[in-house]
Amino acid sequence: MIWLTAAIALFALCSVIVGTLQWCAMRGQLEEMGRQGNLMRQQLVGTQAAVLRLSTNFDIEGFVFGLTNIREVDATKVYVKTTMTPISLPNGGTLASPVVHEVRPQRIEKDNPFAERLPIPWPLQRDMQEGWPGRRTVKVDGEYGYEDGFGTKILGTFCDIWLPILNITTKRENATVGGSVPCEGIENTIRDILARKKEADEEKKTFPN
Repeated sequence: MIWLTAAIALFALCSVIVGTLQWCAMRGQLEEMGRQGNLMRQQLVGTQAAVLRLSTNFDIEGFVFGLTNIREVDATKVYVKTTMTPISLPNGGTLASPVVHEVRPQRIEKDNPFAERLPIPWPLQRDMQEGWPGRRTVKVDGEYGYEDGFGTKILGTFCDIWLPILNITTKRENATVGGSVPCEGIENTIRDILARKKEADEEKKTFPN
C-alpha cells in the first residue's frame, strides 16, 4: 500500500513537471508569436501606413497648399488650418488682424492629392528692384494632421512668407530671388539677398554697360 501511494505521488509529481514544461514551452511559443506579430505590424506600418507630403506656395492668385499621400493606406481624419497675417519687414510685426482658414478633407487616398488655393486679402508687391524687400508682406502659418491608417496620429506645421521677386545679375550669377520662402531664418535670408544685390549694384557702377 505504501508503494502504491508513493507511485501515485511520483506520477502526480511527474505530471506537474511535464505540465510545467509544456506551459513554459507554450508560453515561449506565444511570446515568439507576439514578437512576430509586432514585427509584421511594424513592417506594414513602415511600408503601407499613410504618409502625406506637404507642398506650399504663393502664386499670382493666392496661397496654395497641397497634401499628397505616397503610401497605399488612406490617410484619415485629415485637417489643415492656416493663419494668414500681414506683417512689416524686416522685423515681422503684425499690421492687421489675421485671417484663419480651416479645411477638413477627412480622407486622402494614394494618387488622389488634395489642394486648395486661399485668396490673399491684402495687396502683395509681386516684384521689386528698388527698395527691396519693401515695408510689408504676408505670412502664412499652418498646421495639419491626419491618422496613418494604423491608429497613429501625425502632426505637422509650416510657415511661409512672400518676398517680392528680385533679379540679381553679376559676373558670378544671374539669379531670380524672392517668392515663397520659409519663415525660419527670414532675417538672414533678407540680409543675404541684400548683400548680393549690393554687390550687383556696385559691379554695375564699376562696369557700366
